[in-house]
Amino acid sequence: MTSSTRTHLLCFAIVAWTATLFAQGDGVPSYSGAYQTGDFAGRAEYEYVLRRRDTLRNGAFTFSGANARALLSGHDRSFAFSGQYDRGEPVGEWDFSFGNYELGSSVALLNGRYQVSVDGTRHLAHGRLANGEPDSIWTQTIYRIEDSDTAEVVLRSDINFEEGIARQSFRLESGPAVLLGRVQRDGVAEDAWTLYDDLITAQEWTFDDGQLLHIVNDPEADRDTLVVLPQLSGKTEMVDLDARYLEWLAIQMQLQGKGNALNNNPVVNLLTTNAEAYARTFEAIRALGGEAGRPLFRVSLPVSPLSRKELAQLESIDARLREVDTISRALLANTSLSVVQNADAEVAYLRAAVIGLRDSLLAPVRQLRRSYEREILPYVPRRGYLAYLWPTGGSDGQISVRYAGDDSRENRDFTGPGPQRFNISGEGLAAVADLAAYARRSIDSIRSVLGQKSNTRERQQAIVALEDQLTREYYLLDSLLESRVGTLPRELGLEAVQRLAKAEYLRYAATEDLLEQEAAAQQLIRCVQDLDALALQLIRLPGEREEVRAAYTDEVWNNFTATVMEEVVKKRLYRAYDERLVPYYLEQVRTGLSCDNAATLGAKLESLHVRMLELRAEETDELESRLRRVDAPDRILELLTAPEPQ
Repeated sequence: MTSSTRTHLLCFAIVAWTATLFAQGDGVPSYSGAYQTGDFAGRAEYEYVLRRRDTLRNGAFTFSGANARALLSGHDRSFAFSGQYDRGEPVGEWDFSFGNYELGSSVALLNGRYQVSVDGTRHLAHGRLANGEPDSIWTQTIYRIEDSDTAEVVLRSDINFEEGIARQSFRLESGPAVLLGRVQRDGVAEDAWTLYDDLITAQEWTFDDGQLLHIVNDPEADRDTLVVLPQLSGKTEMVDLDARYLEWLAIQMQLQGKGNALNNNPVVNLLTTNAEAYARTFEAIRALGGEAGRPLFRVSLPVSPLSRKELAQLESIDARLREVDTISRALLANTSLSVVQNADAEVAYLRAAVIGLRDSLLAPVRQLRRSYEREILPYVPRRGYLAYLWPTGGSDGQISVRYAGDDSRENRDFTGPGPQRFNISGEGLAAVADLAAYARRSIDSIRSVLGQKSNTRERQQAIVALEDQLTREYYLLDSLLESRVGTLPRELGLEAVQRLAKAEYLRYAATEDLLEQEAAAQQLIRCVQDLDALALQLIRLPGEREEVRAAYTDEVWNNFTATVMEEVVKKRLYRAYDERLVPYYLEQVRTGLSCDNAATLGAKLESLHVRMLELRAEETDELESRLRRVDAPDRILELLTAPEPQ
């Protein structure tokens, strides 16, 4: 072979090898399979790039989920998301679809497969994302579906966003109703928001720098003006225009004697539906790694923060209501009393009194508690609100009871023990707390009487059997803890488990009423069993942490020291587990343990251990990249559920 020939062959080989290399380089890594992020689980398809050790979604992305078994069992919530990523960040045009379906009336069998129709709603959202935030006109459309066909458009919403903030004008539409409005650059409601019905002006809401001044029905005729508030003075606060604000607005109308003014109000309905649509969309954007979550619209309210005294009174009211509900459930669910009341009118009367106390006397107290729980109370004039809830200024503690007597339905008044006059208009929340305590005493007095009328012998036998089981369960737990407390690190919280078990056992021992003893014994047995499972998990935890540490440790050769050294791999992931998540759960054990959360805490610790061992063998570069920006334990836990590309 000549030198020239050899040269040409070598050049050809180099060109061929180079072409092969570039062909391999053109192959973009991709993932297709099961995927979960946030509350969404289904199948995803996407491409990604590797940057150093980080795996970043890049390019087209689709993600969808539906559950046929859930649909056949009742209803299913489906979803489908599609858009683009740029090195781990959602950007550009995105489409979101959310379905809430149940079986329709049509069923067909085609080629050996059943095809069924669905009823429900379909919600579509479309818009652009920049830097992970809405940054364009976003359109939300909700359809009502009947037999898989569109029956009507429930909502069409067009809102302009800049850098994640709603700005300029917006349009909400449902059927012939169209709401047009405007917000300032920071999303604060401004000027007139006008509702048109078949192109006729039907209602107008006027805002000034976030404050709703008034609502006018039929503004062209200038009639039926609802004055909401005079110009605000004093301390104010910007809040979201959401369901809480609309509930505050309904209370404001009630205080002005216009309680039904907002019933079936089309503006309220449009704003509520639109807020719910954006809440779903923002949740999806956050799950996909975006930054959506700023309030949609903002409004201004007068605020008077709750004082320490008021907070203590409201907590007392809440505690008494919970106690009343617990005791009343036990009395009304008691099958023995259900039998006895058929032959004993007094039992029928007392059980009806329980219902009256729970549902009638305490109804305004429950409404007050709801306003407190919904964080509305600081924005409501307390004295005026209490006057609305108790128009007569208070309560005498008496209720009228209707029950099945010996021969017919009978009426009889019930009055409980202790003080029975509650001057709420004069004493405020203190009198409401006294009323709640009175209801608790009344329920107690009824329980005492009914306890004597139940089948005492059978109940005592049942309690003896339960206490035998309880003693065995408690002895096993106590023996386990006594052998480990003091020998294992205090940070594990075994002392907290021991304290709670003893406290609950002593509380049960102080229970004298037979009706309450049976339910209390059953609850305590479940609690002790849950505490036992949690204690075993805590005892295993040091070994599990060592197992995870060993799994995330590799031996490497150090050239400088000429020795083999241990090096932690996936350091960010391991530190999130060892320095954030495990301490987070142990702190809950030490400071917030209860019978209600013991089983959950044990299960979460075990689940975390299993997940960490799974992640050691998975590709986690993208997860570790996202962990760099996350510190909150709940957010870290959310990220750990999302699978990485294989």
